[in-house]
Amino acid sequence: MGEAEGSGEGRLPRREHIKPRVSTPSGAHKQAPGGTPRGWSFYSTAHRCWRLWCLRYIIGLTPLRADEYFTFGSTYHALHEGVDEKTIASWGPDFVEALPAAKELYSRRIDSTKNPPLPPALAKEQTYAIPVPGAMSITTKPDQEEAELGNDGKPTGQRIPRDYKTAGFFSKNDSEYWAVSGQIIAEMIATGASEGVVDIIHKGTERKDGKESDSFGKVQQLQVLMTEDKRRSFFELIRDLSEQIDQRLSRAASAVKNGDGAREVASYFPRCHECVGHYGLCPYYDRCWTVGASRYLYRERPDAHTWLEPVDGESAKDMKVRKERALAVREVLSKVL
Repeated sequence: MGEAEGSGEGRLPRREHIKPRVSTPSGAHKQAPGGTPRGWSFYSTAHRCWRLWCLRYIIGLTPLRADEYFTFGSTYHALHEGVDEKTIASWGPDFVEALPAAKELYSRRIDSTKNPPLPPALAKEQTYAIPVPGAMSITTKPDQEEAELGNDGKPTGQRIPRDYKTAGFFSKNDSEYWAVSGQIIAEMIATGASEGVVDIIHKGTERKDGKESDSFGKVQQLQVLMTEDKRRSFFELIRDLSEQIDQRLSRAASAVKNGDGAREVASYFPRCHECVGHYGLCPYYDRCWTVGASRYLYRERPDAHTWLEPVDGESAKDMKVRKERALAVREVLSKVL
């Protein structure tokens, strides 16, 4: 799993090397919500906390009760995709609970008298695989792709990815935050775009006096521009994290083989100590830090190891080695973490 031939600093993949993986017609997305097999969340989780990454992608655990922000956001996204309410409700009681507010928010977003009109979608939820020289690839899935228009108002032939977000409040730093988001940069790289749009709708419902917030349903559209610095930094980060994943898996698997004990194996996936963030507790806080019954309110994800399947053009041999190591580590750590 070493450096690919010709993959030096100046040899980043060209746009023509990035092909759609699965064609998903508008409204055809019927599966339960979730990201792509090896998307930005896969890498950003490793960047944030190795123990969290291990729990999600090696042991394959997910909380029994879905995170409120994830549930609401997924429901709102599904409505944009054209998924019917019956299908959304089938995903679980948390989604049934989220539907009424998500529907109201969606209706306000598509009302052009209240918010900026939405351009026609050329594609929705189209999955792409971005090759990373000398490392595992990254997959990405823009919520919507639309035509870029020139100064004459005519399509230029390029596409603009649009990503829908919900937020309890707007921040003065939103523009700077999304300008360097790895998720948005990945979508621009995949679609060959020079710009992307982050479409944020306000979901805060009440003021302190109990009345509906004046900002509820208001939209903030942020333009994100691609630069060579962003592109290069993105590939540097993904390559570095991919190398770290390989190193930690290799060392942990060696510890398993040598019979070094579960504590030694777990040491390659340390816990971070910043478990309370902008949106509250990490969903795996109880699993990491409590000794009571709440640490058992998790279940195994059947799709936890899809990231170990080769993606377009990847070495099946290298992925087989990764999978063998991951399963060996899982066998030990699933009993103790």
